[in-house]
Amino acid sequence: MKRIHLLSFLIAIILFLSGSIVFARMPDILKGMNIERKYFPSGYKKVGKMGRITGKGKVVILRKEINRAFYADEGDPVHEKDSIYTIGDCRARIEFKEGNLIIMSEDSALDIDKVYFSSKEGKKSALFHMWAGKIICYAVKLFRYPEVELTLKTKTAIVGVRGTKFGVEIISDKVKQSFLLERLIAGRGIHIAQSLHTGPVTRVYGIEGRVSVTSLVDGKSYLLKENEIISAGPGGLGRPIFNPDGVRRFLENIISPIVGPKEPASELPENITRERDIMTEDMERREDIENVKQMEIREPEIHHETPPPTPPTHGGSCSP
Repeated sequence: MKRIHLLSFLIAIILFLSGSIVFARMPDILKGMNIERKYFPSGYKKVGKMGRITGKGKVVILRKEINRAFYADEGDPVHEKDSIYTIGDCRARIEFKEGNLIIMSEDSALDIDKVYFSSKEGKKSALFHMWAGKIICYAVKLFRYPEVELTLKTKTAIVGVRGTKFGVEIISDKVKQSFLLERLIAGRGIHIAQSLHTGPVTRVYGIEGRVSVTSLVDGKSYLLKENEIISAGPGGLGRPIFNPDGVRRFLENIISPIVGPKEPASELPENITRERDIMTEDMERREDIENVKQMEIREPEIHHETPPPTPPTHGGSCSP
């Protein structure tokens, strides 16, 4: 009988703790808020839409200016000044009108500050703030937007690109310390100074092209290359580490669940290629549609009527 009571007590404790953990994963700004069940319009500019959403968690979009939030569904519009949260085990794609794309991993928080694009100027730019979690950004160059700028700010770094692909992870103190221990045990170098400070660390992964990473603590910058990882924390900008496996694992963690069923790590390159091909086809389709629209709004060409041919003039009689 005592064993039964003890088992019931342990089950109750586990259920209580699991419920507390789920509640704890809700960002403080959303706790106690009545989150609505469907999209409602925004007074700010529409800049894209929610793409595929996977996992057992939820996506919440918060309109801070009116202190209202809703659970997002695939296809819901996103606007400037929206704050987007993935709650729990959830992955989400944000597809922007001008072709850029962001994939958010679980327990991530992102603010859409400003998105600008003009085919007439041949320019597109975007500014985001990231507060938690993991994301992958695709800053894609298109024919009508040869000039591309994308800036992502965190508490400790500014990440800037001009047409490339990169990943960002915000690491809390506890995770940072465990990562430090893991790296020391593995016998690899790391910027020890960061372990002596407290606060979140921004880790940036170079995937394609080059990414400018600037520390907001010591002002140092580095142009991150493919397969490199660098961290910026309260101790300043760390040293870049060439780590293709680390970049690959980061991609696997985020891309695989949103592309399809989880596959063996050995097949990851195919996953990444498939995701890139899907995006490329989507970008080309959008560009074709945009080109058709541009052709439709062009002024019609003025066609001058061709005068009838002038009959030949005969200088004399042709009679035999």
